[in-house]
Amino acid sequence: MNGQFVLTLSSIKLNDPKEDDKIVAVPKYFERFFSLLNLTDSYRAAEFNNQVIKLVSKLRDQDIPGCRGILDDRLLELVKKSYDLDELDQCLKYDFFRNVGYSTLGKTFLRYFFARVDHFISDNSDLPEFGNYYQLVVQSKGNDTYHIEHVITNNPKNVILFSDEEEFTSQRNRLGGLLLLKGKDNQSSGDEMYQDKLKTYNVVGTYFAKTLLQDMYHKKVEFAKFCSSSGLNFRPMLKFAKDEIEERQLLLFEVVKKIWM
Repeated sequence: MNGQFVLTLSSIKLNDPKEDDKIVAVPKYFERFFSLLNLTDSYRAAEFNNQVIKLVSKLRDQDIPGCRGILDDRLLELVKKSYDLDELDQCLKYDFFRNVGYSTLGKTFLRYFFARVDHFISDNSDLPEFGNYYQLVVQSKGNDTYHIEHVITNNPKNVILFSDEEEFTSQRNRLGGLLLLKGKDNQSSGDEMYQDKLKTYNVVGTYFAKTLLQDMYHKKVEFAKFCSSSGLNFRPMLKFAKDEIEERQLLLFEVVKKIWM
């Protein structure tokens, strides 16, 4: 994104005493605007670009609460338009989030989303940063490249766990059925069944991948404390099918609320 630059400049007045604060706040509000549009399946590229142009004049010389309010109001209006609703009290509802994933979100945004989730876990669990944003989101070559991993392999043994192939495809593509994994390890784990994938996640998995493992709860004391204090339903999973995908989707919904709401 680069819309944050022109919006930030628009909000700053000549000799603005809040200039430094706006340089921090406005990009944060714009990132929230962009991310929640994606996570409610309301992002449309052409419309988004038009909205940035309109927001430039709306944010002109606004104070920080005014900038937040304008972006929040526009976000709500776009979500309402996306779902053809006359009334909507908040932009983020589980009905909008339920099916977002591999088929609805761009791959770069998916990488960014899981990078945010991993940093959220590390920041709140006193764990070292697993990877920087460049590695997790942007880097496309080298040993530290990350890709989107489907937890459930496209394998006949997995298809029979669902009512039909259509349900299998739609379910495995939801956010709850995805995570980030290093490129080479992603390729090598592509045909593995779930129990074998857990071994891969234990060695090279991101923190979110490792939340599927028992060791994440027994050996990472601060993470266990974070789970208890936050009320987030992280738990190890010995099997992975439709119910587990739904549970992980709900978990990510609660994480999204803590990060962006």
